Amino acid sequence: MPSWLYDCGRALGSLVLLGIACALLGAAALPPALGLELAWGRLGLAGVALGVPVAFAAWGVGYCLLVIAVKWLSFSRFKPGSYPFASLTVARWAAISYLALVANELFLRWVIGMPFINWWYQALGARIGRGVTINTFVISDWDMITIDDDVFVGGRATVIGHAGEMNQLRLAPVHIGKKCSIGQEAAIFPGVVMKDGAVVGANAVVPKFTELGEGEIWGGVPARFIKKRGE
Repeated sequence: MPSWLYDCGRALGSLVLLGIACALLGAAALPPALGLELAWGRLGLAGVALGVPVAFAAWGVGYCLLVIAVKWLSFSRFKPGSYPFASLTVARWAAISYLALVANELFLRWVIGMPFINWWYQALGARIGRGVTINTFVISDWDMITIDDDVFVGGRATVIGHAGEMNQLRLAPVHIGKKCSIGQEAAIFPGVVMKDGAVVGANAVVPKFTELGEGEIWGGVPARFIKKRGE
C-alpha cells in the first residue's frame, strides 16, 4: 500500500472516530440534560446547582456504557498475537482504545479508586478478582489483563498489553497475581507476569515479558530484582 494512501486512511479514520465519540457523548448527555431542565423548571437555579453533580455522573456512566456496547457489538474481543497496522483488527483495536481514552480524560480520572473503575475494566474484558484497588485510569488492552485478588495498583500506574513493533501491533497477556502491589506511576508492559505477592516500586518500568517471582520486590528503570519480601 502506498504511504500516501495509508496516511489518508489514517486521517479519515481519525475524523470518523471523532465523529463517533461526539455522537456517543451527545447521546450520553441527553438524559442528564433533560433532568437538569426538569430541575430548573421545578426548583430554579438551586435545583440546577444541586443536579449538576448527579448529571455529570449520569453522563459519564452513560458514555462508558455506550463504549462497552460498541466494543461488544463490534465483536472487538482481542487475542494475543501480532497484527499488521493496516488490518481490520488493528483498526477495531484503535477505535475502541480511542473511545475509552475519551472516557479516561473526561470522566474516569475522577472515579479512580472507586469500585466503578473495577467494573469498567471488567466490562471491557479484563479479569479482576476480589479486593482489588485500582488508583489509575491508564489500563488498556483489557482482554490481555488478569488481576487476581487483593492487588493494589498505585496512582497513575500504567498496565498495558500491547506494543508496536516493525509495523505490527503485538498483543500479549499481563498477569498480576494475588496480593501484588504496583507503585505510583510504575509501568507494566505486555507479557509481564507478577507471581503472588510481588511488588513493583514507584516509577519503575517493568520490560516486556519479564517474570517477577513470588514475593519479589523490583524497582528502577528498567526494573530489576531488589530483594524478597521479609528479607
